[in-house]
Amino acid sequence: MLRLTTLSIEDIGGISKASIGFHPKMNVICGPNGVGKTTILDIIVHMATIFHSQRLKKRVGAESGSATVEFVGSNGAAAHSIAVKHSDPAEKQHYTGGSISPSDILYLRNYRLFDWVKLGSISSDPDLKDASSVGGRNLSGIPNGDSKNWFVNRYLFSPHENALTPSQLTNLQLAKKSFAVLDPTVQFSHVEASSNEVMVRTPDGLIPYEYLSSGFKTSITIFWGIIKEIEFRRERDVAGAETFDGVILIDELELHLHPVWQSRILQALQTMFPVAQFIVTTHSPHIVQAAESGEVMPLETDYDGSTTVREIPHLEHGLSMWTVEEILEDIMGMSDANSGAFRGVLKNFEQAVLSNKRIEAKKIYDHLAGSVHPQSAIRKVLALQMASLGGLDD
Repeated sequence: MLRLTTLSIEDIGGISKASIGFHPKMNVICGPNGVGKTTILDIIVHMATIFHSQRLKKRVGAESGSATVEFVGSNGAAAHSIAVKHSDPAEKQHYTGGSISPSDILYLRNYRLFDWVKLGSISSDPDLKDASSVGGRNLSGIPNGDSKNWFVNRYLFSPHENALTPSQLTNLQLAKKSFAVLDPTVQFSHVEASSNEVMVRTPDGLIPYEYLSSGFKTSITIFWGIIKEIEFRRERDVAGAETFDGVILIDELELHLHPVWQSRILQALQTMFPVAQFIVTTHSPHIVQAAESGEVMPLETDYDGSTTVREIPHLEHGLSMWTVEEILEDIMGMSDANSGAFRGVLKNFEQAVLSNKRIEAKKIYDHLAGSVHPQSAIRKVLALQMASLGGLDD
C-alpha cells in the first residue's frame, strides 16, 4: 500500500522550489511548458529506484538539488529524500531507493504510439522479482509493446485448468472489460487461433482491435499496460489488478485522445483501478473539466522562480460546470482563449465604435459577423454596439 501525501522540491530541473500536497485518489497536474510537470513525476519515480540514472538534473547554477516525499505505506507514515548532484546530461547518478517499494509505483511516460504486432508465437513473462529490474522499468516507462502478447497468452491459457492463477484469470476479465469502459458499443469477442489476432465487436462488425482508432488503442494500451505490469510484479497468489493500492503516474494523459474521450478517461481509470492513487499531467482542459473538487493542481512560477500550486475554487462538483474557455483562462493560464486574429479585429471594431466611425465599424462588423461561430453570443454583443451608432441599416 502506498499513498503520497506531500512532495518538497528544491533546485531540480527547472524547479527552484516547490511544495505540493497530493489528493489521495486523483491528481491532475496542469500548467505551462517548463513549469515542472514531468519533473515531478520523474522525481517520484526516483524515490523508489535502485538504479543508475541520468534523467534528474540539478538546477543550473545550484550547488545541488533535493527532494523529500512524505507518504503512508504498509508500515505507516514515513518520508524519503534524494539529492541530485549533477547537471551534465552524460553523467549518471546512483539512486538507492528507500522504504518505497518500486512495485508500488507504475510510470507511463509520454510515448504511447501503437503499432500492429504480428504474434507468431507467445513469449513467457519477464522476470521482475528484484527491485533493480522493476526500478529500471519504471525509469524508462512501463513498455506497451508486450501488452498484446500478455493478453493473448492469458486468453489462450485460460480454458486449461490450473494454467492460470485466480488473480491472472481476474486480470484477464478486467482487460476484456476495458473495451466497454470507454465505449459500451465496443466489446471484446475472441482471439483468432490461427493468427493470434484480438477481435472486437463494434457497431460496424467484427474487427481486429488494431483497426480501432488510435485514441481507442491508446486507452487500451494504458489499461492493459497497467494490468499486466501489476501482475508481472506481484506474487502469483496476490489479488488482481483491481486491488492495486499503489501510485500510478501518467505523463500527458491526453495523448492521441479525442476531446470526448479526454473527458472520460479519468472516470475510466478510476473504474478500472478504484483503489489506486493517480498522479497525471495534462494540457487538456477537457481532462481538467472532468476532475472532482480538490483534484486539479495548476502549477505556475511566481516572482522569485518558485513553482507554486495556484489556489482555485473548491466547488462541490469540481470544474464540471465551467466552460472550456473558462478553464483555459482561469485554470491553465491562457490570457485569452480567443485567437490573436479575432482579438485584433475586435479591437479595431471597438475603436471604431468609440470614435463613432459608423462606416468603418459597419465594415468590420460585417467581417466579424461572417466569421464567428453561427451560435456565438458575440454576435448579439456586436449588434448592440452597432445599434449604438444608429442601427445596422445604411
